[in-house]
Amino acid sequence: MHSQILQKWSKKMNTKKKICPICGGNGIDNAKSMLHEEEFHETALFYCNCWCGWLAEQRNKSTMKVREIPLTEVGEPWRPQDTGNFGRDDGGFFEYIGVEVTVPNGREVASWNQPMKREMGPGAIVIVINNRNKKILVTTRIEPGNPEKFGHLLLGPTLQASKGNLDQIHEGKRPPYAELLDNRIIEWAELYQDGGRDKDKLNYGAIIKIDKESDIQVLPNARWFSMKEIAQATKNGDVNEHLSQVMWLLICENMER
Repeated sequence: MHSQILQKWSKKMNTKKKICPICGGNGIDNAKSMLHEEEFHETALFYCNCWCGWLAEQRNKSTMKVREIPLTEVGEPWRPQDTGNFGRDDGGFFEYIGVEVTVPNGREVASWNQPMKREMGPGAIVIVINNRNKKILVTTRIEPGNPEKFGHLLLGPTLQASKGNLDQIHEGKRPPYAELLDNRIIEWAELYQDGGRDKDKLNYGAIIKIDKESDIQVLPNARWFSMKEIAQATKNGDVNEHLSQVMWLLICENMER
């Protein structure tokens, strides 16, 4: 199976120059299995020396397993609340509510009812950029809602955290790079999320600039990406919505100059 997949990839690339069809880097000589199972994710089999090879290695390390269960089986501290909503007993993270909508004009129908998710406070989305070479510190984000074929792992911003995680409601560790918010004056932008699913969902986005890469620790799930590499990853479907949103802040900042 592995050799068959590799042959497929060989047909897509310049076999003389051995060019990766995703990032343009070299890599077919280093092609190897990066999969838990042979049918897991065919494109991850191609091991490139550039960012896509690093991402394939990160996905190969993923051990997250997700199984859909009835909402009634989620268990404590999640349960139906006295308000009629579904959420946590401590009020943390988010809850599911019902809304009745009326809009006489401008939509496909004049009224409807639907469930929505309401976050219990704004989140934070931050990227760190090196002022000198304009590279951005990108991290991998493993989340149960990310595609299973990617090991539930996508590229995300340097810091991505809900208010619940920042407040450590789960009684666990602070999110990686949360220290970026400590004792620092930050210019925040308001980034509202999908209003068709989320009720008043707001994240605060920011760009933190440093003068050299040694000013910040690069964790095992982090890597410095060039703007070109982020563009390639975005076009290839490897970037989550939060990194895409905060990158727009950077684009807007450059346009205002």
